[in-house]
Amino acid sequence: MDFNISLEVHPVYEPSYHSPPIISYGYGDSANWTSRSISESFQVSDVTTLHFYGTEDSVWIKFLNKDPGRDTVVDKGWDKALEIKNITVEGFTNDALQYNGSFMGSPTNYLTFNDVWRYEFTLPIFTWIHKKCNFGWIFY
Repeated sequence: MDFNISLEVHPVYEPSYHSPPIISYGYGDSANWTSRSISESFQVSDVTTLHFYGTEDSVWIKFLNKDPGRDTVVDKGWDKALEIKNITVEGFTNDALQYNGSFMGSPTNYLTFNDVWRYEFTLPIFTWIHKKCNFGWIFY
């Protein structure tokens, strides 16, 4: 069964100093090279909604252009990052579905370094949604 997931991605950067964040994104297992890219180099200069459709069990976003030595300006409070908000899975935006992403081994929707954020689930997707959202009894 196919899945339908949308992620609202918010760039965090100082336009007068930083270039916008650049990402690649897709679905499948990016760690084992069994993934499929939707885009290899996508600039996020404004709030953007990314759409994913497929039959795999994860979607991913890879942050590509963070230079920690230059892009983090502590004395001015500037940084370059991405925040993932409003995750919609098959039309559901329940709070239980918002915080299943993992970045650098930790559950978060805030990407601060060049690495891969993963949102993993199981198929069939409606069974996973039902369990995550604690909708009660489920019959097979």
